Amino acid sequence: MIRTPLRPHQIQIVDFAAPLEYAGILAGYGVGKSLCALGIIQRNGWKVVLVVTTKAAVQSTWPEQISEHSNFLYVQLIGSSADKIRIIRHAYEKYGAYTGSQKPVIIFLTNFDGVKGIFQVLSAMKPQVCFADESTKFRNGDTVRAKVMWALGRAVPRRYLMTGFIVTGDGFGTEIYSQIKYLDRGATFGNSYQQFLNEHFEKKRGKWKLKRGAAKKIFAKIKPFCIMMPDTVIKLPPKIYKKIELEPYEHQTEIIEQLKANMKAEFQQGRFSIASVFALYNKSLQVCDGFIFDRHGCAKFFDTPKDAALIEQLEKIGDEKALVWTTFIPTMQKLYKILTHFGYGVLTLYGQTEDPGKVVRMFQHSTRHNILLASIFSGDASITLTESRHSIYYSHWWSGDKRGNSEARIRRMGSLERHKGKPSIYTDIFLRGTIEERVRGTLKSKSDLVTELKKYAEA
Repeated sequence: MIRTPLRPHQIQIVDFAAPLEYAGILAGYGVGKSLCALGIIQRNGWKVVLVVTTKAAVQSTWPEQISEHSNFLYVQLIGSSADKIRIIRHAYEKYGAYTGSQKPVIIFLTNFDGVKGIFQVLSAMKPQVCFADESTKFRNGDTVRAKVMWALGRAVPRRYLMTGFIVTGDGFGTEIYSQIKYLDRGATFGNSYQQFLNEHFEKKRGKWKLKRGAAKKIFAKIKPFCIMMPDTVIKLPPKIYKKIELEPYEHQTEIIEQLKANMKAEFQQGRFSIASVFALYNKSLQVCDGFIFDRHGCAKFFDTPKDAALIEQLEKIGDEKALVWTTFIPTMQKLYKILTHFGYGVLTLYGQTEDPGKVVRMFQHSTRHNILLASIFSGDASITLTESRHSIYYSHWWSGDKRGNSEARIRRMGSLERHKGKPSIYTDIFLRGTIEERVRGTLKSKSDLVTELKKYAEA
């Protein structure tokens, strides 16, 4: 039974999606998609439910949402594949004997990369429905993750996907195919990813670009089973974007120029490859962050103007809490030492964090911790960090999906009331004339693409 009354826009979503065999819920960040999912479950009377989402959401967001809004049971499938299988069997041994009205609703929670190792057991469970939360995580039709989700879609009678918007900009629209095929088993765009690309896209400068009129055609096809609910249905704080442009130190410029010279030499010797370009890209970002790996794999740190700029920005924020986004683990380790030295209460959230949910709860509720150092690869999705209204990007990454998701962590339902109408502030600290400046330009173009495609989706 759901305890929390649904808001009008959530009732609209449930009314649209609950009767359908499959549906896409494209609802803005903070709209309350998980509560909508619980409403759909209750409306249909399902007892065995599967939710596939991010690791952080399995450990934190979904358990909190289920407990807060309902009396449904949840089972977290974490650990190795063998661990997950044991957890599933234990759950069935404990609750399998119940029948009729006594049978509880059980929601099994697993992460996208965990599906492959337990696929046969998940299929044998015969879940009545599968919700793919943050479905853009399997956007590439050539990946194992997408193919496993397609197989899961064929095995489960009812399917739903939930995401802020089905296009992130990273795939320039191509990511629509993977998510829709999971829903409709190929009914809309067929079973050939390549055929979908050839029909709706053309390659320009090595990248797929939408053909003229293709966006309108695509969204017209998915509109019968996809509902889009923009951010404007709930009151959210205004956004303010700030940028702190800094000149790199001389030694940083020298290191970057040497890296470029090394790659040029590789090219002249015929050893040029995509891998070498990616390595230059990564190393240049690391230099901007103030470190580089030596030939033994050890991080060697040096000064960067970004450190002083970060401290100055935090001093301006004062007693308020702040998120600081990083890309590399050595960056996070360095900043942890610097910030704790200055007396800040610092938490870290990255791929190896054992209990992300505990970190999130401490940041949300503890008065001792006012800074969260979060990896853009781990903390960007499915967690709520509304105790802060400040998001600082110390490091930068090219993914529009990760940037958009990370921004949404502090700007969600309840943020406006929590901060008494004050804006959500996003601050980029970057070095002028470096790869960081180019990354920001790439993110801007991806953001513009998503904005343009939303116009077709909302038409």
